Order: sequence, then C-alpha cells, then structure tokens
Amino acid sequence: MGCGASAASSPPSSPPSAYPPPSSRADLARLCERSIELNDGRLLVRGVLHRAGVVNCNGRVYPISCLRREAERYARERVAARAAFGYLDHPDYDCDCDGFSTVCRRRASHLVLETEWQRDALVGTCLVLDDTEAGTRVRRAYLSGEVMGASSRGTATLMEREDGTVVVGNDFTLIAFDYVLEPSTPGAFLMPLGHRYGGLGHIKRCGGVGEKGSGLGGNDRGLRGEGLA
Repeated sequence: MGCGASAASSPPSSPPSAYPPPSSRADLARLCERSIELNDGRLLVRGVLHRAGVVNCNGRVYPISCLRREAERYARERVAARAAFGYLDHPDYDCDCDGFSTVCRRRASHLVLETEWQRDALVGTCLVLDDTEAGTRVRRAYLSGEVMGASSRGTATLMEREDGTVVVGNDFTLIAFDYVLEPSTPGAFLMPLGHRYGGLGHIKRCGGVGEKGSGLGGNDRGLRGEGLA
C-alpha cells in the first residue's frame, strides 16, 4: 500500500501540475469545506490514480499497454455504470482472497466518477460516500487536513528484471482503486475539488454491487498473481 523503505530505481515523472497539494493541513481542511459547499454537501476529490511506465515505490512498473487496456475496460464496465467503488485501504489478500477480488458497496468509501489520461498519469474524479462507515471516515480525514492517496487493486503475474525492478505482466486485471495513506505511485494523492462538479445532478445513490476477480493491490506483497497494489 505504501512506499516502504526502498527507493525507485528511476526518477518518477512529476504529477500533473493542476493538482498541487495544499501547503498545510489547515489549507486542505478549508479546501475540503469549500468543495463540500460548492457541491451541495458532497465531497468530490480529484488526482492521480495510477501511472504507466514509471517505477513506483515498491519497485514495480506497469507497462503502458496493459494499464491503458485495463483503465479503458474499467471506465467502460465500472465507471460508466456508476459501479466503480473503492475501499479505505486494500483488503488483505492473504487472509481474504475472495474479499480482495470483490467490490462491495456497503464496504466502499468512494465512487470513481470519471477518468482521463494526462501524459503517463491516469487522473480521476471521485465522490466520497456519505452513507457508509468508510466514506464517513475519509470525509473526516479530509476535514481534519489529512492528505489521502490512491492505489490500484488487481491481479497479475510479476516478472523480475536483473536490476530488481518488477514488471507487471500483460495479464494484469484491475479490480478497484482504493484509498491509502502512503501511495506507491508517485504523486497519487486525491485533493478536494475546488469547483462545482458539472455532473453532480447525474449522481445517484447506488445499491450494492459485487465483482469477482483475483487480487492485486498497491502494497509490496505477492508475486505471480497474489495481492498487489
């Protein structure tokens, strides 16, 4: 989930300049309050969800081909259906393989509303849920000035290079984007939206949704298709 102690073997590219982090916790809290006011009491956030071709803090690289393919499928099958839910932290793959590969509305903290590519970065806009325990915790964290990050959850075969870098295989399957405190992807922080979201009127409360898959999240755990985030 987090960066851990190891450093990336190549310098990460800069995050999109449109989403700089606030200079202080107080600034972030004020930005959060403003976002809620502008969006009829709802908290919307935006930022980097993932990066292609960049060595992350876990020493992993997601090739552009497989990440773009999965991002497009995710947008088509989940985002467009308003079913792109994510959790507050990744489920534990080792203890709950089935839970890792399932997305349950009741356990969700947020809903991804849209995604787009900006150079090597997949950028997304998310709605923080106000009717779940996890969503309420995320909202409180933002209101207290905490910076929250994003991390992908999915499954893949991993191939290690001679230099120790691990390449995510072409069989990568994206399950969800979850909230984490220390994202392994450079610059993957979600910041409160500083304006009114144009599609606010189309957002509806969604019922439960489940999705079967296998597990890969943003932590530094697992090889050959085990939990990886």
